[in-house]
Amino acid sequence: MVRETLPLFTQSVRILWTKGTPKEQTNKLERSGLRTVFDDVVVVSKKDTQALRAALRKVGGATHETLVIGNSLQHDIAPAVALGARAIWLDHPSNLRGRNAAMPDAGVVRVDGWEEIHLALIDSSHR
Repeated sequence: MVRETLPLFTQSVRILWTKGTPKEQTNKLERSGLRTVFDDVVVVSKKDTQALRAALRKVGGATHETLVIGNSLQHDIAPAVALGARAIWLDHPSNLRGRNAAMPDAGVVRVDGWEEIHLALIDSSHR
């Protein structure tokens, strides 16, 4: 559902912000077949507020115009909210809940999966 949903963000620059080694993440992205849905890929060794700020600077992104979609409260959502960005938390059953931080008080929408995001985007485009 990721492949069908990300292109619906037609007014957005789609950046994959991921942790790991560049070679590992590039290989993973190529195997997934999702490389073409992203405008850029930023690979970091640690996902935190400082790394997200640097990634946004690299791509010329403004924090207040940023939407982060991720499955880790600690590594995806908390850094986004700390910088003033909006966030969608993918709280799917395979999340490692024990490794996640507490849900921030504001600025986060919780969804069960990409299907909910897809349907919301389709619905908003018909208004």
